[in-house]
Amino acid sequence: MKKFKWRLERVLELKQKQEEMARAELLEITEMIAAVRKAVVARQVKLKESLEQFGKFDISSRTLNQGWMAKSTGFMNDQINLFKKKLVEYEEVKKQKMAKVMELRKFRKNLEKLKESAVEKYREEFKKFEQNELDDITSTGRARELTASR
Repeated sequence: MKKFKWRLERVLELKQKQEEMARAELLEITEMIAAVRKAVVARQVKLKESLEQFGKFDISSRTLNQGWMAKSTGFMNDQINLFKKKLVEYEEVKKQKMAKVMELRKFRKNLEKLKESAVEKYREEFKKFEQNELDDITSTGRARELTASR
């Protein structure tokens, strides 16, 4: 049986590699999102702790440091908001990457189905060819027997 060759095999391999690369990009952006979320939580915890410690000061020292604390709190809130904007941007990129992965996966699976059907068709044609060969051999053998017996 000669080896089955499918003309679209190279396209299938290319789509598989593209899907793997898209998955890697998706994983990378997911890791970035996790890092940004971690940074937001860390800043929120730090801000909360600073406010709690500031609340423990006596009133005279609180009034002296109130301006500094307001600037510090404003700065931390600005950082948190900046990270939240980055998070929204990364989430949008993640949606795009996810759509790309799904599109590539769908295309690849369709190619794999086409390949499976081509392989099945090839096997059926080969079985028909083998059956015809066996029928020819049997017919030739029978014809020889008939001529030899006459």
